[in-house]
Amino acid sequence: MTKSKRPDEARDDALEGESALEPIVADLEKRLADAQTVANDWKHKHDEAHEKFARTLAEADNARKRGLREIESARLYAAERIAKELLQVTDNLRRALEGVPDEQADTGLAVGVKMVEDQLVSVLANHGVKPMETLGQPFDPNFHEAIAAEERDDVAPNTVIDELVRGWKIHDRLLRAAMVRVSKTPTASKGS
Repeated sequence: MTKSKRPDEARDDALEGESALEPIVADLEKRLADAQTVANDWKHKHDEAHEKFARTLAEADNARKRGLREIESARLYAAERIAKELLQVTDNLRRALEGVPDEQADTGLAVGVKMVEDQLVSVLANHGVKPMETLGQPFDPNFHEAIAAEERDDVAPNTVIDELVRGWKIHDRLLRAAMVRVSKTPTASKGS
């Protein structure tokens, strides 16, 4: 039969066993700490690589979008240079029509010139080039170039009252500013 140990003896044996395990536990704790350091280093490298990948992916996407915008812009405004030159032709056709006396407005030549002007304006419109409406509009320095001002009391100040040269837009962009005459507030007469 086995003799049972007293509680003091059992405690002493346990303490001796624990002291024998201390170097093993310390070694395991050191290995665990080293493994955690290596794991943290790898996690840090992974996070950096993931962040770099995400940035590169975003930059590539931005470059793709920018390229698409530039292609679309080039497509929309491809006719800009030739349109500017053709505006001079429309101006000359318009001047020719304005120079025709009223009694000759229905002659074949005047009608033909009007048809050519209309056709040219239509072709320009097919490419997004359209004349701007200016008469009666408030003066806007972004779209109008004021050539003269005239005192008028029948319209609000800074209203376009005459269009000397027609203004044009290509899609949403100004192609040529309109040259206009604007109204201004009449000055009080000297006799008053």
